[in-house]
Amino acid sequence: MAQSNVIVFSPVGEPLPETVGEWLQSLDLPIDQVRSGAELMSMALRGRPRIVLCDARSKPDEVLDTIRRLKNDSYTGVVPCVVVARSGDADFDAAFGAGADEVLRETLGAAELRTRLDAMLRRSDRDLFVHPSTRLPGAVEIEAEVARRLGRGELFAMCYADLDHFKEFNDRY
Repeated sequence: MAQSNVIVFSPVGEPLPETVGEWLQSLDLPIDQVRSGAELMSMALRGRPRIVLCDARSKPDEVLDTIRRLKNDSYTGVVPCVVVARSGDADFDAAFGAGADEVLRETLGAAELRTRLDAMLRRSDRDLFVHPSTRLPGAVEIEAEVARRLGRGELFAMCYADLDHFKEFNDRY
């Protein structure tokens, strides 16, 4: 699945906390910075980003409105959205209420920050790699598991069955 970039939305262009910036750099993905919600949506709709990171420390209302738009769109709603928030509980709750997948307070320690962001990406990948009708692992996850077993030289058996009209049956019953 080609998810090619990270979009950082900061209405005033304030530098990100150092630990957040270091984590983003560790992903080794292009980072595009935007200052408007419209520009973020335009980029996200042209090609699904790996992550959208929103800095809500300044102009939080504008950022939260943009997150709601991002998460309410059927195409961009699956993109993991991280919010950098001030330390207060109200900002924390508001960001999750707007649809953020993870909220980082300014006071969060580096080790916990990395752990939470890595876990968010694993959850996102897991959620995207299931078949929408059956909720079982989809083609991407099955192929990855076969590759892992082949890479280890492991003996295993595999069966593939395709049922005609399964989606229609599943939707009806």
